[in-house]
Amino acid sequence: MKRLLLLFLALSLLILGCSPDSNATLKGRITKNLPAYFTPDKYENLVEDPLFENGLGKWQITGDGKVSSAYKRYKGVGNSIRFTRSGTATYVIENVKEGQYAFRCFLHDRGKAGDTTISVYVNDEVVYSQKALTYWWWIEYASDLLFVPDKAQVKIVIDVKTEERIDLAIGEVQFLHIPYAIPEPVSAENPVSRLVKRSDGTYYMEIGGKPSLHRTVQVPDPSDAEYFENAVKNIKAAGFDSFTVWVKWKNIQRHSYDTEKFDFSLVQRIIDMANKHDMFVDIIWTGSHMCGNVNSAPVWIQYDHFLHSKDPETGECEKLNNSNSKNPIHDYCIADFGNETLLEYESAAISKLMDYLAENDTERRIVVIQIENEVSHTIYNSKRQTFEMAVKYINALAKIVKESKHPMITRVNNGMGNSASFIFNTPYIDINGPDTYSDGIALSDLMSGNTFNARVPHIAENEGVDNATSHNIVTFLKGGCMWIYPATYDHYHDKPGLFDDGFVWTEHTYKISNLFSAMAKIEGHYVKALHKNKVGFNYLTQTPSTAYNEIKYIDKVGVRMESSSNSAPVGTAMKEGKFVYCIADSECYFSVAGKVKKVTAGYFDDKDDWVVEQVIEAENTNGESRVKYRTGTAIRFELS
Repeated sequence: MKRLLLLFLALSLLILGCSPDSNATLKGRITKNLPAYFTPDKYENLVEDPLFENGLGKWQITGDGKVSSAYKRYKGVGNSIRFTRSGTATYVIENVKEGQYAFRCFLHDRGKAGDTTISVYVNDEVVYSQKALTYWWWIEYASDLLFVPDKAQVKIVIDVKTEERIDLAIGEVQFLHIPYAIPEPVSAENPVSRLVKRSDGTYYMEIGGKPSLHRTVQVPDPSDAEYFENAVKNIKAAGFDSFTVWVKWKNIQRHSYDTEKFDFSLVQRIIDMANKHDMFVDIIWTGSHMCGNVNSAPVWIQYDHFLHSKDPETGECEKLNNSNSKNPIHDYCIADFGNETLLEYESAAISKLMDYLAENDTERRIVVIQIENEVSHTIYNSKRQTFEMAVKYINALAKIVKESKHPMITRVNNGMGNSASFIFNTPYIDINGPDTYSDGIALSDLMSGNTFNARVPHIAENEGVDNATSHNIVTFLKGGCMWIYPATYDHYHDKPGLFDDGFVWTEHTYKISNLFSAMAKIEGHYVKALHKNKVGFNYLTQTPSTAYNEIKYIDKVGVRMESSSNSAPVGTAMKEGKFVYCIADSECYFSVAGKVKKVTAGYFDDKDDWVVEQVIEAENTNGESRVKYRTGTAIRFELS
């Protein structure tokens, strides 16, 4: 019995990754959810696992909370702190060594968690605070990199306030020491697109040699020629600079094991359409893993069970655990990330695709490629597949893109919340983002904010919801963008696209168009600006206010936006040297405090010179220069 108990304990420690770091200044467990080929290859976790005592101290819990091993079945979460009513959980780490750190945890509630706040204090100063969302799934909360001085006290506080009985669990709480820099994006000397680092360590996208927000909309079916033409034409008219299309593995390689037989007619149609309308293209490569199944792979991959994940108990092909009758793809098997033969087949297909683009995409229209689609579905529905296996597989495919003759930005998207974001920080994946499918601006703000993991944060998929401009401002301020899905009404999710059926422009379409048309006039400068030099207005609410009036400060200069009549404007401002630039999605008033020499409406030309379209007379009100903003314009205040 004693031998069995020791064996069980050893296996438990192995599974939970509770291996002490003998070289660490502070004791703690080394997280095992990052594979060895990462840089850094291991993170020191300063928060003890609730069920194991490693000398760091224990969670101090007041109120109706407890430490439990609930939700261990959920991959990546493990043990949890669980609340059934109001309470506070506090964890204190003393004498933390100087360095860069990041906080991370998961939260799951049943929609009745009340007012829950997760905070991190360094020497009693709040360095990270996030109000938890009411959401029926595990949501990841993760900070940007945090600097901690030497011998500091770090305190993690989870505060729950509610009048109801609840079911809330907070799992996998970590405060991670990051000993090395994030790996640099890998690209050739003359890539189609790439990431560029700002002076503050954050990144922005550069496409065709120019800074870009890469505004894009997904076109579901490029094989329908009439629909494809109408979609791209309307997307262009709405102020977008690119469109997104799926390229399925089975579209280019049909029924043969022969890795030399490919059909790129669909790819050529996409290139021709982009050339015709002067647009960029974001390709979604769906190969062996499309929402967790092999439906997008060639038929011979779909039915070759040697390449599929097997249930370790029954030996049968694993399938998605989803009874949604609208979606028959759930009848397909889950591919095996660990199968080297499958990787060899798919690598050959992507290699041929990149060779074709190098030879035929002469105007460099295809500028971003997404590797697979929502592989998190694979992980959550399989007993065998893991994030480590997924990362290794996806990283291998992305490496082919990066080392091809047509190198470009690579990305991944995460279904089922943001829980996959932490794992996709690899040398060959540039950016990642969640598929929110929500109009909740707080959710977008949370999920797009994790620049530590995403390099360039973005919402990978979301509908053209009524407050879509607010979602875009959230990502603009952090150097990213929201990918809108799809071009027309989404009947599967019963939610709006960019347009209504028949490409009818709706109110939110016009507001998006207004914002993007204005952004195009200052885009290069706005993209390159440091985050601290930009502010947003009237955007962090579910419904923008019609009686908005707020002043915000950029480098000690006050910038105000006011609503015009009954409009509910959403806007942003940027300061660059002695100039302040302002844009919005509808009519409003902008004001700048202090001495203003001149106000103009204009745009930056190809030589990066400011072209004046109109000189605007400003009225002086209480020491502020105030002008009326017209939609689609960019205005510039020149400070004295």
